[in-house]
Amino acid sequence: MALVILRCEVRDRRGTVSEKKYTATHPPITDRVGDLQEWIARECQEIEAALKDENVLRAGLRAVAGVSALRGIRPENDVLVYLSYHTTAGDGGHGVFRGVTGASAGTYTDDNGITIVPTGGDGSSAWIRQFSGAVNVKWFGAKGDYDGSSGTDNTSLFQSAVNAAQNGTTGVVYIPRSDPSKTYKVTDSVSITKPIRIVGDGINLTTIQGVGLATGKPIFDFDGTVNPNFEFGGIGRMTLMGGNTAGVIKLNNVSQFSFDDIGYRNTTNGIYLTGNRVFSLKFERVKAITTVTGTDIKFDNVNGGQFSFRSCSFSGDTGVSIAGASTYVNGILFDNCNFESNATNAVYFNAALISSVTFNCCRIEKGPLVGMNFVPSTSGWYVRGVAFVGCFWETDTGVGSRGISLGGSSGNVRGITFIGNYCQDYDTFIYLNGDGESVLISSNRLTNVNNIVNVVRTGVLIVNNEDETSKVGPQWNPPLTTPSYTTTNVVTDRTYDADATTVDELADVLGTLIADLKSVGIIS
Repeated sequence: MALVILRCEVRDRRGTVSEKKYTATHPPITDRVGDLQEWIARECQEIEAALKDENVLRAGLRAVAGVSALRGIRPENDVLVYLSYHTTAGDGGHGVFRGVTGASAGTYTDDNGITIVPTGGDGSSAWIRQFSGAVNVKWFGAKGDYDGSSGTDNTSLFQSAVNAAQNGTTGVVYIPRSDPSKTYKVTDSVSITKPIRIVGDGINLTTIQGVGLATGKPIFDFDGTVNPNFEFGGIGRMTLMGGNTAGVIKLNNVSQFSFDDIGYRNTTNGIYLTGNRVFSLKFERVKAITTVTGTDIKFDNVNGGQFSFRSCSFSGDTGVSIAGASTYVNGILFDNCNFESNATNAVYFNAALISSVTFNCCRIEKGPLVGMNFVPSTSGWYVRGVAFVGCFWETDTGVGSRGISLGGSSGNVRGITFIGNYCQDYDTFIYLNGDGESVLISSNRLTNVNNIVNVVRTGVLIVNNEDETSKVGPQWNPPLTTPSYTTTNVVTDRTYDADATTVDELADVLGTLIADLKSVGIIS
């Protein structure tokens, strides 16, 4: 167990400073300074609250037992009170509130966590929570207590926290770890329409479960159609479960977002992308934990580019699907990703235009009958410019299996490169199907693979590959040929007619050059 010693100071209303050292456990395992800063800030919030609990009477603050009791107290301007908890003792809703008065009617609206309007009040006065940093869902009464049959419905409580973060200055919502072996229950989508970041304590620590979500409803719905230029936000450090066809996260017209340390399970789809303005999204350490019956990452009618997937793991029926008549995407990187036990395809491409895609050091493990399937099915649809470098293919499906299939029924696949990959136990490594051409296959190693390709087509070059017994290739269509010339006077003739164009004269020049190179040992 990792330990961190935190030193905090708290200044009470009278100016007295309390200082203590605390031992904090479970710091995030990360190489991002921002992650550590966020975690330290949250730990200090809890420590600060603990110090205030100890010093609340000494500081002269009035202690209030719950939000309902706070609503029964008339605010006085700049008077501070201490809320001991939200609904029940120890629920994490504690904090200091300051009274504000004298505003116009309707100025303040009770949100059940940060702004508390007294019972019967007209919104001209309120109690305002004093805080800095992230908005904590527990301030609104959220509880991670769902055991599969009963527990708090956190939908409106999460939404209130999100609204507060969107309308305030912090832009961060914090969801602490769930109760052991329990989850945060939600029954409808939490809607995000402004750029914020939602963070938990880690995969399998903070777990959010969708229960009875309607078709098309994700757990978190990032909707950039409400506010254009929806940029800079994301989700991190949590597990999501119980989604449907809309996924556990839906991204519609968002850009410059990051998603890291996210696990998902017991869902139809994982992350669902759509919209005509989707750019610069980063996915890092995103993992299907178990039971994804649909697609891990689903691009559906997306127009955009610059997507990166690093150290992700996909085990849905289809790992990544990019499809749709309105899908035009480019600049996609899969780096050190794992595709495991996908039943249909590890990767499926069937869209209007997919270009500039790189798979670097990825692994297709226990692959399906067709590992990757690039099948543009409509005339005028294209897959262009895809590189596979240092990847690994392995399957146990046997006869008829294909590591990758290139070419659809009508569209075309062009400019595909395979360099330095390893393929094992597939019947055919690269299956050229439909209109799949212009392929370079070089320096790959095959084990127990019957065919490196099923057919050599125009513009397909196979060179410097090997299997367990021999070298494979070179092959080229049209076939590689070496013209035969007979040189004349290669030793004695050191002059030539610069205007001559006869084959004999050209052969004489070439032969002379070859003889000279041999004489100095450059060639043998």
